[in-house]
Amino acid sequence: MLGLGASVHKLSHKEVTNIKYKVHGPMEVHLIGNSDLKLDISESISYLVKQNVENDIIEEICKFLLPFQKLLAKEACAVNNRLEKGKDTLSLISLNCYCIFCNRYLLLCKHIFHEHMYSNKLLTSDVWKAFQEMFEENGFEIYESQESFIEYMQTKQQKETENQRIDMTELTKRVHDR
Repeated sequence: MLGLGASVHKLSHKEVTNIKYKVHGPMEVHLIGNSDLKLDISESISYLVKQNVENDIIEEICKFLLPFQKLLAKEACAVNNRLEKGKDTLSLISLNCYCIFCNRYLLLCKHIFHEHMYSNKLLTSDVWKAFQEMFEENGFEIYESQESFIEYMQTKQQKETENQRIDMTELTKRVHDR
């Protein structure tokens, strides 16, 4: 019988393998499905533009490897679904999003794109550069470490702002509890 630590390690290894397959598996597939790669890219960009994805976001997505482009493009397009359902931004002030997608793939999610496109401009050139460097340096091995990407991405200013917000929330709660 496996001990608890060994079971957790085995499950963790299985999850990493699944994530690698989901991200790495579609590498041979084109974005839209056109066998001519240049035409496929052109059609993909046209589709993103029709989905109201900002040009600067499209340009940054194109700098990633194809599997990551597909995941990021899908999340950027998902903002329209959120708008159609009447969902508002989450009022994020940093890249802290704890949704399943963000935690599983360590990539920008629809919540962050929504916030950036309609409220707080979270996706600065430094943020995009850090994301790209993280995947260039680590490749698919990033999924093996599962280190907190959010901590990696936060700037000192974002951390201070988040800490101030938490302090204010705690003070408000204390006053309310009196």
